[in-house]
Amino acid sequence: MASLTAGQRLFAALEIDLDAVPIEYLDDYVAIEYFLILEDEPPADANNLEKVDRYLQVFNHLSEASAWQQASKVLSFRLEVDSKELHDQLRIWGYYYQQIELYQGLLGKVDSEQDLVCFWGLGRIFENLSDFSKSLDYYQQQLDLADLTKNRQAEAKAMDGIGTIQSRQQKYLEASASHQQQLEIAREIGDREQEGYALRGIGWVLFRHGLSQSKIREQQAGLNYLEASLEIAHSICNLDLESESIGDISRIYIERGQYAESVVFLRQQLDFCEKTSNRKLRQSVLGDLGECYTELRQYENALECLQEALKIAGELGDLYSEAVALNRLAVLYGYELQRYEDAIFYCEKDLEISQKLSLNQEIQIPTIINLFNFHAFLNQKEKADFYLKIAKSIAENSESLETKAIVVMALANAYWSRDRIWHKLFGLFLAAKGLLMAPPWRNSNGRIALQLTIAALTKSAKNVPIAITQRMKKFLNKSINHT
Repeated sequence: MASLTAGQRLFAALEIDLDAVPIEYLDDYVAIEYFLILEDEPPADANNLEKVDRYLQVFNHLSEASAWQQASKVLSFRLEVDSKELHDQLRIWGYYYQQIELYQGLLGKVDSEQDLVCFWGLGRIFENLSDFSKSLDYYQQQLDLADLTKNRQAEAKAMDGIGTIQSRQQKYLEASASHQQQLEIAREIGDREQEGYALRGIGWVLFRHGLSQSKIREQQAGLNYLEASLEIAHSICNLDLESESIGDISRIYIERGQYAESVVFLRQQLDFCEKTSNRKLRQSVLGDLGECYTELRQYENALECLQEALKIAGELGDLYSEAVALNRLAVLYGYELQRYEDAIFYCEKDLEISQKLSLNQEIQIPTIINLFNFHAFLNQKEKADFYLKIAKSIAENSESLETKAIVVMALANAYWSRDRIWHKLFGLFLAAKGLLMAPPWRNSNGRIALQLTIAALTKSAKNVPIAITQRMKKFLNKSINHT
């Protein structure tokens, strides 16, 4: 007996009896039978959306017939026995708006368990679309319903989503508390998968907070948590968690300046993206690869990766990732290729998106400092001073040592570019202060700031006594060698 096609399997699961269908909905059910039984299977070269279009059509017809229980079966249908459920497969492929239609169509129509699936899915979608306020609202609704129905696993997942959004907004203490609560629930109910995701969340938050405060022990603790998450992923054969944990670990290698090591991890992730057609993950991996290739001075490879990352982010509607890609292109064009006009263009687009998303101003600091530097390189003093003034204002109200250090290094370069000897000496003092606040071997922003300081010092050294410049350059180069 020939095996059933995917359409035939779904038709059988729906248990449709055409003789019992109300006459006013008969056309809908006849259409369903056509899509699942009679219509030819899509050709082998069909794109992913074409492969699932018939199932989306079936969902719409069932919705028209108010057959919500049957419609929910479409949502959880698997194209292959070992593939993701349809709604989750759409996320992996990046078809967010089709997902939204499915979730919003079913919300409040079946039962609390289905609503929890919809709230979780909508939270992730709007997170991927960089609408963090709406994402947080859906995660909170999931948490409230999970608490009401005593669904501890859904409660843990909601805390994961809430913690992730808080981390994106750089609310690290709140994010840590959310993931810690997730971890406690996971261990209480013996859910290894949620335990792995909680460890990953705690690890990333610890690392980022340690980075912002220049605390090495906290950064190392974060790495330890991520490695524990990876170990759980291996033990339960969860490829998604494994890939996400590897991605976070590779990011830590980037921040530490270990670019070649990071490339090894990122290539593993890229292979995973190819196998699963995960566009969101591919975009993230390409962005990190682009940054690594930039630092390794493989500029052609860097440009190719970053341009594709920018393209995918735009296609997905992921504004946050688009801003990140634009910033990385600005760094490549400005600091490596000395194409300052192009760099300014990318910076301005990045800043425009960041302001549209109402992100924490501290997140905008690297872009603002880049604009200061690039305008300074072009001798556009008025514009450079404008951006430096904004950066100083943000740093004054910031609790992040990294943010303050970046601005101090920018001020050092501003003083160093002046003509008088005491200005240059004060610039040297500020450069040393910035290095002490956030040593360059601890994060990528510090390394860029240090490289700029050395470049500025070398360019203007003729105006400073040679003994001073040689001593300072020796100190700064020694700092670079720590990377």
